[in-house]
Amino acid sequence: ERGRARVISGATPGIIASFNDKNDKPFMIQMVFGEELWQKGMAALGFDKALADVGCAKLGDIANSKEKTKLFLDTMDRLFATNTREHWLKILRGVDIVSAPINTLLEASKDPDVIANNYVIEVDHPRAGRIKEVGLPWKFHKTPARAG
Repeated sequence: ERGRARVISGATPGIIASFNDKNDKPFMIQMVFGEELWQKGMAALGFDKALADVGCAKLGDIANSKEKTKLFLDTMDRLFATNTREHWLKILRGVDIVSAPINTLLEASKDPDVIANNYVIEVDHPRAGRIKEVGLPWKFHKTPARAG
């Protein structure tokens, strides 16, 4: 049912999941560093009270119950759907929670890091003219690779 989330139980519970914002743009979060960071993150997002109200205040409780996991994911879906991906990522990164957008190919092709690392390059095509294509993943000093 939910292939987009992995909840880890044990001595240090955690979660790796994707959610959609109010514009249906996906992003991922990874919280595998224990309860303290979890509490800090949920408070920063303003989700702590809503999660407590549905019995999902503690990460360990969520990780140890399939019912709580489902309730937690449903609640997070609802909460994250109230604002933009950029809004949530700024908050999450501000409290050191691993998070990132899940980009479309078009979004990825415009990412400053993708451009700076030449992961997308422009080449001259004999019939189509100047086109963009995937750059070369290997960067050799003595024998540089070329698109061709």
